[in-house]
Amino acid sequence: MGEFVNGIAIKGENKFHILGAEETEETAKKISLEGKCPVLFAYIYDGDYWGYTLFINGEVQNEFATIPDYFEDSEEPVLRYTANVPLLSQSFTVSAERIERYLCHWTDAILDNEDFAYEDDEFPYGDVWQMTDFLRALGFQYPEDVLPDQVCVQLPSLGEILENNLPANKGECETEDNSLINILPSAFSYDYLRNLLEDNRIKEFQFADKNPQEIIDIVIKYCISVQQSERDPVCQRLEVLAAFCSYWMYKGSGCWSFLDRATYEPICLNYEKPTDIYLLRARAAVTDFTKRHRAIRDLKRLIELDPDNIELYQSEIKKWDSREEKWRNEIKAK
Repeated sequence: MGEFVNGIAIKGENKFHILGAEETEETAKKISLEGKCPVLFAYIYDGDYWGYTLFINGEVQNEFATIPDYFEDSEEPVLRYTANVPLLSQSFTVSAERIERYLCHWTDAILDNEDFAYEDDEFPYGDVWQMTDFLRALGFQYPEDVLPDQVCVQLPSLGEILENNLPANKGECETEDNSLINILPSAFSYDYLRNLLEDNRIKEFQFADKNPQEIIDIVIKYCISVQQSERDPVCQRLEVLAAFCSYWMYKGSGCWSFLDRATYEPICLNYEKPTDIYLLRARAAVTDFTKRHRAIRDLKRLIELDPDNIELYQSEIKKWDSREEKWRNEIKAK
């Protein structure tokens, strides 16, 4: 038997947590059960293949391995270790198109080509560290590339950031020319954050004395502890705060995930439409192409709430339409 390299990805967090040699799927199962959230137990086996087990509410819902018949050459393990892409996509709020190419079995034909699943990947098929590319696509960062050492050593407190107007680190969450956050005030504006910290529901957390990473950790743990946290007003406000901290630290797609949970908008039920134009501006600004329908929905809501800036919002919608037309033409050309 080979040696496992284990870790867990927890819904609502940005970082992939490495587990010790003595820790197994039971750790993921317990966290999923207690937190009532999806948890992915991911592993590399003996440098030969990688795979995962998906837990939802403490129950195994899906298993995957790049070489399912590694121990047994039969159809049974192939069927058992096949990815449920729609379920994984729904569980971690990521488009199926962004992850499905990782979730195939490594056949001889695939390995002979030494191709990459996606153009921006670091590792090709056949390399077990492709798992880290897959985790990044899910919105998680492998520990070795979370933050540069100089940023990790001493993060300023949120109070220091706001008092000194310390700029955010530019990253995937911020584009060079984004009027929604560079011109208009948003949930990433420091005045908005100062007012948020004065909210009586938020004051008790004393976030001004804590650094962004500490705040993110506190918010995640608190929201996991709340029943139906997606409907809880305090959790929703905390998610906005965590989104800013993620954005400030350059946490990639994590800032959108927090903003996504800052409103409750179920597809199949009637719900109260969001009214916070600052939140909607920030969320529309950091939405990536795979979730463009969400950005357009937020922009249309902004047109209703803030008609004074209707031309800007309409311009942003046209940009999304143009990108989608270009994408469709590229698909047709292949």
